[in-house]
Amino acid sequence: MSSIEVYSGLGNKRGKDVIDALLGNEVLLVRGQREINKYAYQTSSIKLSTIWNPNIKLRDIVEVSDITNNIPYLARVTGIEIKQTISDIEVLLSLEKVSE
Repeated sequence: MSSIEVYSGLGNKRGKDVIDALLGNEVLLVRGQREINKYAYQTSSIKLSTIWNPNIKLRDIVEVSDITNNIPYLARVTGIEIKQTISDIEVLLSLEKVSE
């Protein structure tokens, strides 16, 4: 059974090992890289109500304008919830922002 030990940051942050008997070595390496990237930076989850835009898809990177401090930032779309009423369409995006 193949496994990959996961360390991130400066090599001092231990992640969960990637162990899977059905994956080949190349796939295990890619999964290991994703685990490293997953824990390398602190992230925060944000919910954002916005207008309907059919071009926004999961995993897209979007620019968000924060009206509290007037500084735009980039975030990844991790969820899209659409609610339709008789008169309106409400879109709620779940975003993941990398903290500075």
